[in-house]
Amino acid sequence: MSEGPNFIHPQDLAHFFAGHKNADLQNLSIFFGRADGVLLFTQNKHLLNEQESAMGVLLASAWQASAAMAAFFPGTAEKEFRYSYATSNQGIYLLPFPWQGEAYFMAAVYQAQDNPGAVKLLLRTTAQKLREFLDSLDMIADATRDVKAKPKAKAPSPKAAARSAEKRLFSNISDEEINQLFSFAENP
Repeated sequence: MSEGPNFIHPQDLAHFFAGHKNADLQNLSIFFGRADGVLLFTQNKHLLNEQESAMGVLLASAWQASAAMAAFFPGTAEKEFRYSYATSNQGIYLLPFPWQGEAYFMAAVYQAQDNPGAVKLLLRTTAQKLREFLDSLDMIADATRDVKAKPKAKAPSPKAAARSAEKRLFSNISDEEINQLFSFAENP
């Protein structure tokens, strides 16, 4: 999360997806990008490499256009909005991914799937796990910032340390007890 508190770093996304060895997820092309179409992560299984950046812009444009059309339906929250373009066994499934006030999207391109509904559920579940992963990274970053921000306690001077030790040493002894302790010198 090195770009700032509200930005998702591509290395964090790569780390997350590398840790998810779900075979069904591995067979999909996954795109994660910003609202302006810049892709932060790709797992490309179905497109030519040259098509990745074009796909990012097209996905962002389709998402924004669909979100604008969904706004015509009263009561539709952006969180509920999803975009799907599919035939019976192939398609594109696009989810908005708002995180800490920034707009991102996550999409899957799939082909030769017997159950496209399972692909959609898998992408929604993966998005939730990714959100939890990013939140945990954010909490770690906050804790690290707090530790770095705390001023270090200044060590007391040797004289101050000696006074403090002396106070603790004699704090439970009364004057009468001290007089009794040293009274043996007066009475030989």
